[in-house]
Amino acid sequence: MRHLEAVRGQFAALVEGPEETIDLVQAALLIARTAFPELIDSRYTERLDCWADRLRQDLGASPGAGDILSNLNRILFDEEGFQGNKDHYYDPQNSFLNRVLERKLGIPITLSLVYSEVGRRAGFPVYGIALPGHFIIGLFHMSGTLYVDPFNRGEILTETVCREMVELRYGREAALGPGWKTPAGKKTILTRMLRNLKGIYRQMSQDLQSFEMLQWILAVEPDAPAELKERGLLYEAMGNSAFAVRDLERYLDVSSETGDKEMIEVKINQLRRTTQWLH
Repeated sequence: MRHLEAVRGQFAALVEGPEETIDLVQAALLIARTAFPELIDSRYTERLDCWADRLRQDLGASPGAGDILSNLNRILFDEEGFQGNKDHYYDPQNSFLNRVLERKLGIPITLSLVYSEVGRRAGFPVYGIALPGHFIIGLFHMSGTLYVDPFNRGEILTETVCREMVELRYGREAALGPGWKTPAGKKTILTRMLRNLKGIYRQMSQDLQSFEMLQWILAVEPDAPAELKERGLLYEAMGNSAFAVRDLERYLDVSSETGDKEMIEVKINQLRRTTQWLH
């Protein structure tokens, strides 16, 4: 438990500043330390740097977008053997960067993290795109934007396919707008990784690990409404009325439109009476 608290503290300090100052790989390896406390960061950063060096050496001074992607795909998928873990998608190891780099198996967001980091370290504008339900990569080249699916061995996606994914979840207006094309922020990526892990642990009935991931999500996004409510209700179940009131009050503050406002207010009043009675 002390180990988790210490690592969570390091993570919170890392993500509390501006997004541009966050080292995404370091943050992802801190997440991995929740399950692999003895991992050594340099073993994994050196691999990313090595692949980036190979990519840089294989390309000329001003490579075209197609050349960048074909060489990235060759190095990562043909030579190194990375692939999406379709057979065991919900294995938590797919969400830990150290294990993804060791096993060369992952889910869309972790494979996209590897792909974008290799491209970025080589000096190319490769960024994550947070499509609903499927994380991909965008190469923002002077000749235009190309979309790549690292989970499916670097398959090139058309803009139409990407729009269809967005429309399916958010509607036609969102699909036609430019918002989905925006590179995902580092905090968005970390939060999505943590939510994946939280859901996986919950499915596995590993309640302590799921609660720990909830704490980490709120370290990245302290005012995330869904997580504030969830943690508040969990604190209530644990008998920690003071912490439950704190989170549920904050949930109401940051949730301007919520259908459960009356129910939450009743619960807060009940918890306050319990706290007063205990004192």
